[in-house]
Amino acid sequence: MSKRLTSLVILLLCSLLLTGCWSRREIENLGFATLVALDRAVDGQIELSAQFAITAAIGEGGMGGSGGGGSEAPVWTVSCKADNLAAAIEQMRTFIGKYPFWAHTRVIIIGEDLARNGISPILDYFIRSRDFRFSSWMMVSEGSAKSLLEVVPKLSKLPAELIVELNRVAQETSVSSSRSLLDLLQPLVEEQAGEPILPLLVTQTATEAPGSGSGVSQGEEVPEQSLEQNNEAKSLAMVGFAVFHGDKMIGKLNATDSRALLWLRGESKRGNLVVEVPGRGYVVQGQIYARRTLQVSQVDGKPRAKITIYQDGDLVEHNLNQVELDSAAIKELDGLLKAHIQTDVEATLQKIQKELQADVIGIGNRVYRLYPELFNSLNWQEYFPTMPIELEVHADFRRTGELLQSPLTKKFPLR
Repeated sequence: MSKRLTSLVILLLCSLLLTGCWSRREIENLGFATLVALDRAVDGQIELSAQFAITAAIGEGGMGGSGGGGSEAPVWTVSCKADNLAAAIEQMRTFIGKYPFWAHTRVIIIGEDLARNGISPILDYFIRSRDFRFSSWMMVSEGSAKSLLEVVPKLSKLPAELIVELNRVAQETSVSSSRSLLDLLQPLVEEQAGEPILPLLVTQTATEAPGSGSGVSQGEEVPEQSLEQNNEAKSLAMVGFAVFHGDKMIGKLNATDSRALLWLRGESKRGNLVVEVPGRGYVVQGQIYARRTLQVSQVDGKPRAKITIYQDGDLVEHNLNQVELDSAAIKELDGLLKAHIQTDVEATLQKIQKELQADVIGIGNRVYRLYPELFNSLNWQEYFPTMPIELEVHADFRRTGELLQSPLTKKFPLR
């Protein structure tokens, strides 16, 4: 047998080892789900709602909020109910006419009622499925998650894009913080990782100018009924956290508590902080830096913790009358800023320990890593609410902007 023939036989044999795309799905047969909402129905079933992108409408560029003239987002919202999530997804597949493609799902919203009754059954499906990504953002809705899908964004083509942007803004302003599916699963799988938290998504009523976004030309008379409809529009906002104990939601934290919790967790980034100056007005600090240290020690066979918060920022606004912002005045403002943060964080710490009794700070994980035998000897769920936690705050103003004394407050004193 010639060398060339031998090579040909080897190539043919090697081709038998190659596999084809046996599980391929053509793109025209896929329905791209961008947003998923999960609720608990009245009869206890799982209600699955999904928004599928209308790709042809997105490509036209004239629909959706970003185009300015459309009244609906280029999505199709579909809902179905079943005894479990797997059955609901299979049922949805039977009437949408395409195979649901979940890898593009950017946000998964869990309804409050479902969250309070336990989310482990739906999470079990997400863990086993190869279709959903662990990077999808997880949130809890205040009320029904399905109702949030009815909100039409004004400045985004897709509602999922709006929520992703809200997620980024909330993290930058420290009123909440993003959590992925992987972030949610970690504390549930690891016994010493603490309790999970998820950002809270709510609907808010935004006031619009009469005729805005309604296609009314300048100078055209707007009917009174149209004015009533246009003056109010629903929008979405991320404020606070949903707190879990295990897989069940047990309470909520508002925006103030959430900022304090992010300080306690060392996740605070930026945002404005208003500090009252008794009898003279207020100052606003724009936070530019924050970090925390968590020290755990053992005293008399019991663990105790000390949390130290370091925070500083710029003075971005004030209305103080006849006040020269010299070193003495800045030192006084530093003291007021420190006291303000100390008060807020202590109140939130009290709520976390005494009311919610949920270790969402992650202290138990630190105790376990430093003193594993001590941690295993304790019932952490019973010990955490009474654990001594010392709090220390260091806060100051770094800069005062382009000038020390505002010529406006000097010329027009506060009345």
